[in-house]
Formats: sequence, structure tokens, C-alpha cells
Amino acid sequence: PFWPAHLAFAVPCTVPFAVACLISGVSSLAAMGALAIFFLLFTETYARAISRSIEKSLLLRFEYLDLLCELTAAKERAEAADLAKTRLLAAVSHDLRQPLHGLGLLASAVEAAVREPMADPGEAGEIAAIAQRMRQDSEGMEQLVSRLLEASHLAAGRLAPKPEPCDIAELLSSVAASAQAQARAKGLRLRLFVRRHAWVSTDAVLMHSAVTNLVSNAIKYTRA
Repeated sequence: PFWPAHLAFAVPCTVPFAVACLISGVSSLAAMGALAIFFLLFTETYARAISRSIEKSLLLRFEYLDLLCELTAAKERAEAADLAKTRLLAAVSHDLRQPLHGLGLLASAVEAAVREPMADPGEAGEIAAIAQRMRQDSEGMEQLVSRLLEASHLAAGRLAPKPEPCDIAELLSSVAASAQAQARAKGLRLRLFVRRHAWVSTDAVLMHSAVTNLVSNAIKYTRA
């Protein structure tokens, strides 16, 4: 397999014998010396071809292994991309379920109020408040979809946050307003205790989504 080693072995074994035969002056020994030189050349040519063949097969083997590693890495990247897509779709469906449910309840309340005559002037204000909450939910969903569809921000299955100053009181008030209809539908009372003008550095969209999910699950799994 290693041609220099074969050469280092064959030359010292053959050349002295061939030279001694060639200078002996005996025709039969001279012929044997010439045959020895021919045999050496033939053997080394063959050994060189074998060495190159083995070297080439080893190189092809390593190239095959490199190609296999590249294909494996490409397959893993494709699987990771598919998993990220699945997580994105799951996040979209999960985070939009609560606002959509809230909008459905609010729309039902508006329809019921429109069908019946308003005996109390204050009902108009309630309808206006419901409409405002519906608009807030719609705006929240629009922001959420815009963020969730930024697939380039997905890393390890999580959205890359964009911290900025956020009025936590306003954010929690928005979450509470959106969840009131869901709470009333189950006969629950949702109360909000929050300091005024409390500012935090956070991603408002992701924080809104996280708190909304917490409140939604709390209402969903609270019987009384």
C-alpha cells in the first residue's frame, strides 16, 4: 500500500544481486542480472499502480463520508426548518384562539343589544365600550400576526424579543378588557389590580400574548 516502503525494500534486495551478475563475465549470470533488473522495474511499476489505486479508493471513501456528513447536516437543517414552521403555526393558532373567542363573545353581546330596544341610555355606552374592546382585540391580533409571521426571528422555537418601554398598566388593562367577555360567559368576575404609570422594558406584543394566555387558561379552568 505504501510504495516508498516497497521501493526501499526491493531496491537493496535486487540491485546488488543484478549488478554482481552483470559484471561477473558469465553470460548466464549476466542474463539473470538483466532479468533481475527487468523484474525490479516490473514489480515497482505494479506496486506503484497498486499504491495509487488504494490511495484513490481511500480518498473516495473520505469524500463519500464528507458527502454523507453534508447530506446529514442538510437533512437536519430541513427538519429544523420544518419544526420551526410547525411551531410557528402552533403559536399562531394558540395565540389567536383567545382573541378570536373574545371577539365572538363581544359580537354576540352587540347583536343581542341591537335586537332589543334600549330601555337604559347607559346601554349605548356599554355597546360603545364593547365595540372599543373589539377594536382593541382586532389590533392586538394584527400585531400578533405580523410578529409571528416574521419567521426569520424564530430561533430555537422562540421569537426574538424586541424590548422597548411599555406601560404595564395599559397592557394589563387591555388584556383584562379582552378577557372580560370570556369571564362573564362562565359567570366569573375578573378584577384588575395594577399600579398606575408602571413602566417596564419588554416586548409588548410577546408580553401581551403571554399574559393573555395565562388569563385565558385561568378563566378556562376555573369553575367558580
